[in-house]
Amino acid sequence: MQAQFDSDQMWMMVGLVVLGILAFGFLCCIVVGFKSLKLAIDVIDASADFLWETKRIIAVPIFYFFVTLIFFVVWFGALGCVISMNEIKVNPKIPQAKAFDFDSKINYYSFWYMIFGACWIVSWIQYSAQFVI
Repeated sequence: MQAQFDSDQMWMMVGLVVLGILAFGFLCCIVVGFKSLKLAIDVIDASADFLWETKRIIAVPIFYFFVTLIFFVVWFGALGCVISMNEIKVNPKIPQAKAFDFDSKINYYSFWYMIFGACWIVSWIQYSAQFVI
């Protein structure tokens, strides 16, 4: 029993030393970067004051959310059209289950192009909203 207690004490001491070294390193980072940290806090404070004074800015993300929602509705329809260009086969094991056979590389690449395009356009919409704000 005493050996187990000594082993636990040793590991707790090792943990304490490691956490102490990490805390000291964090303190050094704060001391060295205090000027940059203070500047960042001032920028965030000025941004918060601006947002508090300009309440209509809240409408921008809501508007761009609906723009993104409309885009996805149209995009899912277009994706369905791209997928339907493939051969649709019936799954014999599961009733009502279908499988798409990407028989052509053009259809396969069209699918991945649609995914890439959606990511690209959604990112563009998001950064447009940030630019407006």
